[in-house]
Amino acid sequence: MACKHMYYKEDETYYPRLYCKVNNRYCIYAKRCENKQKYIPNDDLWKECYIMIQEEQKNIPIGSNYVQLSRPNKKGNLYLYVVINDKVERISTQLKSINQNYVYIKKELDGRYEVSLTPFVEKVNVEVDKNDIIKQSETETKSKTKSKSKSKSNYSKK
Repeated sequence: MACKHMYYKEDETYYPRLYCKVNNRYCIYAKRCENKQKYIPNDDLWKECYIMIQEEQKNIPIGSNYVQLSRPNKKGNLYLYVVINDKVERISTQLKSINQNYVYIKKELDGRYEVSLTPFVEKVNVEVDKNDIIKQSETETKSKTKSKSKSKSNYSKK
């Protein structure tokens, strides 16, 4: 498998070079292969291409962080290498697998990060006066008793 931005130009005949679709320059992660007589991707080095990473970071949702790499630890959970404030941080998670290239991060008080695949929901503190609750429940009770008495009176008339 190779980078999705790699391509060969049709007009080159002698050792066709790999080019990058993002900037239309030579791919810096290609090597010359004598057997195939063309340039080929250099193993998995293309995964570290800064041009590809910058292009992918443009397509992640607002408020999320880009996952540059993930790998399992000894317990089977994932270490995520996440770009936070232009630095790559290694975060231990409880995730077993990840099928997207971004996560939502929330820093806790102890300095650890909480990781989620979906956006965090803000908790809203609502102050409610107890007197309002009591008044509301009294009016609900009165309306229920009125409706019950009406239904009973309608039944008795039949």
